[in-house]
Amino acid sequence: ISWEGLCGQIVLVVALVGSYAALLYRFQPDLALRTRRLLLIGLVLVVFTAAAKLLVPGRVGFAYAFPLATAAMLLSLLVGPHVAVGGTIVLAVLVGLLGGSSLELTVLGIVGGLVATLRIWRAQRSSAFLFTGFVVSVANLVVMLAFRLVARDLVLSALLKDGVACAINGLLSAALSFATFGFLGTVFGQVTVLQLMELSNPNHPLLRRLMQEAPGTYYHSIIVGNLAERAAELVGADPLLVRVGAYFHDVGKVIKPEVARLFEAAWRAAGSHL
Repeated sequence: ISWEGLCGQIVLVVALVGSYAALLYRFQPDLALRTRRLLLIGLVLVVFTAAAKLLVPGRVGFAYAFPLATAAMLLSLLVGPHVAVGGTIVLAVLVGLLGGSSLELTVLGIVGGLVATLRIWRAQRSSAFLFTGFVVSVANLVVMLAFRLVARDLVLSALLKDGVACAINGLLSAALSFATFGFLGTVFGQVTVLQLMELSNPNHPLLRRLMQEAPGTYYHSIIVGNLAERAAELVGADPLLVRVGAYFHDVGKVIKPEVARLFEAAWRAAGSHL
């Protein structure tokens, strides 16, 4: 065991995790009170670090295909973009260290993770995963080519091999994140974008019941949802979450729809009088 190397690695990890914790405390201080979210962040960091430890060292070609952007996409969707950016930097530095202190792998991980965070944040369709994977692949290819130009290493066979690995990186990241983010959201109690999209579907059983038993309240809720969504966009809140909340804010009226109809009739009468 090289005690000097071990101490250096411990100091580096403490510095990275400490900086990440300071970032989270600065931008999301409420995380300290949300144990499930902290466990989710820790799980993502530990799993991807362990996977990098097993798969990256000594495998130069596979290092380019390592799906680090998956961590960025999961953290962005389930916790938030600030958490995803910090986690991407921490993991990218560790992957670069495991890959032989490779600056190229570090930059590759940072660029791919940041691009994935920007593209997947607040995505409202499952097709966003595929498009994000494509963008990550292109970003990885650009970084790889840039480093090859700097090193003047333009051997065609090596470029093709690393290019394929970069493409696999993006597509694999998209597939893994799409396959696991719903499960992780359920386990750790995080509401996902796709769950909100399901709730906002007019064919949702509760919304259909509201439309059939209290139609005036239903259309009122739709209008409130549109207004609330626009307001959320202006103040930087989550528009989809606000819209879904507005759709269901009067759903209790289905218990006694006749009372709701009386209020609706009185409201219409007052409006026509005014």
